[in-house]
Amino acid sequence: MAEEVLLVDRLCSGDRPSVMAAGMTLAQALRKGKVAVFMVDALGQVVLMSPSSVEVIGKPLVTDQDLDAMSEDESIALMVTEGREEGAMMKYLASRSSKGLSHGR
Repeated sequence: MAEEVLLVDRLCSGDRPSVMAAGMTLAQALRKGKVAVFMVDALGQVVLMSPSSVEVIGKPLVTDQDLDAMSEDESIALMVTEGREEGAMMKYLASRSSKGLSHGR
């Protein structure tokens, strides 16, 4: 059985089978790695690209609001895991302090 081609027009119009196919394709790609890259070719076909076909300039970071909901130690550990620069972490901790968030929260 030939694989159905996913068309951007159908996807953008809310065509349920297209939306479901895109979601399943995305889920499978993310299961294999942490990056999924979709592009549209000249025929309007949605194509899953290799993550090596693009350069990631910046990774998504946890928001300050989410960090605020954690204890200070947890937020620091998470920012270190994300690979944030020391200056950015210090800036966040200063804003956290100015909000009156305690160390134990």
